[in-house]
Amino acid sequence: MTSVNPNRHHPSSDLYLIVLGIVVGMALGPFSLARFAPDTYRNLFVGGTDEFHAEQRFVEDTVAERARLENTGVTEAALTEFDLEKDKHTAVLRAKRQAAQRDHRDWLQDRMTALLLAILVIMVIESLFGTEARRIRARLTTTRYALIAIWLALLIASPTMLKSLPVLFVTALIAVALFVGLIPLGRRSEFEHRM
Repeated sequence: MTSVNPNRHHPSSDLYLIVLGIVVGMALGPFSLARFAPDTYRNLFVGGTDEFHAEQRFVEDTVAERARLENTGVTEAALTEFDLEKDKHTAVLRAKRQAAQRDHRDWLQDRMTALLLAILVIMVIESLFGTEARRIRARLTTTRYALIAIWLALLIASPTMLKSLPVLFVTALIAVALFVGLIPLGRRSEFEHRM
């Protein structure tokens, strides 16, 4: 009969962090936070909020200005010139918004890559500790799962970021995250089989 060590830390006890990361990602995602607090969602995951509002204000102002010009009875040529100027300025504002969104997406991707690298470093460090350092290994395992949960939350919350990445790269990232989260490391698995 095998005795069960109550102090033993099993990696599956940290799986709740993965579930929590998925739930947080869905709560912060485009179908929840973006619907109820669009500016907050845009600030966190899209970027270019100020540029977006400037573009919206300009469009609203020009619609009102064009209606006022039509009521004053200006010529069709003047209205055409007004529309051309409006289109030029709108294109400039749109380009600024898109540049700000690209910068924000790059910033977010850099953070997600750093999280993956931190997870891999923790895995390596975790594998260096022997069976005598169970507490340290347990803390490292919990930290690894917490970082995976944060990474998954960001991934689920900002699906538009996935559109800019190659499919193969996204598949590799998900595979690495699953591998890191679910595969036990060498020394620990041997130790746990002996317990």
